[in-house]
Amino acid sequence: MTRSRAASLLSVVLMAMVWVTPAAAQEANFEGKTIRMVVGFSPGGGFDAYARAIARHYGKYLAGKPTVVVDNMPGAGSLIAAIIRTIKRSRMA
Repeated sequence: MTRSRAASLLSVVLMAMVWVTPAAAQEANFEGKTIRMVVGFSPGGGFDAYARAIARHYGKYLAGKPTVVVDNMPGAGSLIAAIIRTIKRSRMA
């Protein structure tokens, strides 16, 4: 086997290892969990439609296939959703 062929084979093997390792490391990150997607506008509007379309497919592409729920919090130009989300996030920390 020539040096160039050995180097090519080695590079292919290393790339395959790098490509497969992250997928194996993320196997059960979201398994059995629910992701809550907060939308700051009322149900039935444009933002709600986009959020529901994204939520329908989002869980399929995350490790563990979590359930994605759209939560509408209209009011104050979506400021209420932002404030509530910030408060809940600070309590988790």
